[in-house]
Amino acid sequence: MPPSSQNKQFYRQSIVILVTKLIILEVTMILFTKALYYGATILSNTPDFVEWFAEGNSIYWTLRLIEIIAIVWITLFWASKRYEITSQRVVVTKGVFVDQENVYLMNNIENVKLYRPFLGMIFGYGNIKLYAPTLNEYVCLDYVPDARNLAKRLTKYVSAHKKNVNIMSSKSK
Repeated sequence: MPPSSQNKQFYRQSIVILVTKLIILEVTMILFTKALYYGATILSNTPDFVEWFAEGNSIYWTLRLIEIIAIVWITLFWASKRYEITSQRVVVTKGVFVDQENVYLMNNIENVKLYRPFLGMIFGYGNIKLYAPTLNEYVCLDYVPDARNLAKRLTKYVSAHKKNVNIMSSKSK
């Protein structure tokens, strides 16, 4: 089957992972800001020093700028990792400013392992490890949504390639 007529499926990490990272960032920034403010209040009775943390002053806006940069960074890295899956291959693309693309053919993949953490079972995501013995490496599809169905589909693709190899080798004898 020509590559253009294959049914391509595109995946990224689950949106739950992105939201979780952003919530953790927000809670961390709130705790950090509060700790700085109360630390400054305890260590210095000078009202000028405490006013630096008031909304609208330089320290407040510096912390907000750091938070915005972190949000953009986390979102870019989440969006930069993509998986393209066809019946012939798995393509893993990574990179924010420069793409690095790794192509793994299904006939090189020997087995498919699924790992779903507790939250993954609740929210429907998981990690899939594909082992390619010819390359002596694992291909990891991290935090993909609907991981159970994807693992079943990948297992079907891998076993179909193994059958084709067996049929071709028996015909050549």
